[in-house]
Amino acid sequence: MPFQDFDQLFHWAWDDTEPEDEAWLNHRDSDVMHSFARQALAMVRAARSRLAWNDHLLCHVVSSVRAGEHAYCFLDREIARQKSREHEPNEPMHTVAFYKQLNQLLRDTELVSVAYRANGDYRVLRMLATEQRRRAQRTGHRVENALHLGALVNRTIDNEAWDSEIWFFSEGLSHGDLFIEGGGLGSTSIKELVETHHRMPGRFILSVRDEGEIAGFDKESGDGWALYRRRQPDSRRVALERISDRRHSKLGPVLSFPGRGMTLFDYEKTVVVVGSEASAASRSALALIIAEWQSQGGDPLLVVCGETKAFEDVGCRDVMVVPRQEAGGQTLQSWLEDVLLRLRPWFDVVLAINAPVWAAEVLARQAALIENPWRPWIVATSDVGQLNVDFSLDGSVDEMLREAGQRAKGMRSRLL
Repeated sequence: MPFQDFDQLFHWAWDDTEPEDEAWLNHRDSDVMHSFARQALAMVRAARSRLAWNDHLLCHVVSSVRAGEHAYCFLDREIARQKSREHEPNEPMHTVAFYKQLNQLLRDTELVSVAYRANGDYRVLRMLATEQRRRAQRTGHRVENALHLGALVNRTIDNEAWDSEIWFFSEGLSHGDLFIEGGGLGSTSIKELVETHHRMPGRFILSVRDEGEIAGFDKESGDGWALYRRRQPDSRRVALERISDRRHSKLGPVLSFPGRGMTLFDYEKTVVVVGSEASAASRSALALIIAEWQSQGGDPLLVVCGETKAFEDVGCRDVMVVPRQEAGGQTLQSWLEDVLLRLRPWFDVVLAINAPVWAAEVLARQAALIENPWRPWIVATSDVGQLNVDFSLDGSVDEMLREAGQRAKGMRSRLL
């Protein structure tokens, strides 16, 4: 019986107090009971000290409970307990070596999505949710934008309990850069999925059984696992395009340059730097894109040297104007470093249009510091030599921006 329910059975009634009421009420506040309470609390603290505080999922759940923000905090106690009992953990179903392989694969910096097919192993699902939370905490992204997770399983978990986002399917399964085959469903073999149905995982297949040779993959195996590595794996940027219809975003693609994996999405944390040498046409083309992006809830960090009228005319918000000269002993580099520290400690994308040398040097240093869980994607004009550029804006910058904007709108219409 809960303590409070038991305690409420007893009451003081002056001279009419019953002997059993008096016995309990006096004992409740005795030194013996106080000692018992301290002992019970000490046991709780000892258990808490043994928790693995490097476990990102555990830390998040504990902190949300302490803050009164956990989803179960708003439920009746019995309802919350019943929801918990509906997803009791099962015993680990795989070998230690299997889980070790999975842990290494989840840290791959190019990994964007995971698909899991099995009867359902609690430990696998927890590992997926933990990596999703680790990436979210590191980058500041929503969990669903930090790592896309899909599962076709009989045993599920409660996303509310973990504040995770795992898409559970009753049939079929979303794309995965990593495909985990845990067994237990009697489904079509992975070999048949790849070679006959052309369901090609982007980077890896981790299976509990050896599927033989699979076209396009190299195989290695160990105790309770077989790992297939795709010979021509998808890059992170290509992987983002493959699951773009699953992302929680209002606008979707913002800019899409020629080639696979050259798309900027609205949820990506982006630093846009416009140098004083940028043309009026380039500023106008970029301003229209930024204004639409912001109107749909986007939050690019826009840093502008020189003329800002093109951005103001179309309603761009929060334009960070570079000071005309160094003031108060603060260099322009330290000014930008401070802006990034306050407003964009993590960024996914840099768009640098005729950025000055000092700004490019700051961006290069910051980009080198944030390569985990993935490195930033750098798009820049050809005159920005200090950055390790992934896509170069060569030629007419304003035309390239307008064309990339139109290409992105075409992608959005196909996703609707």
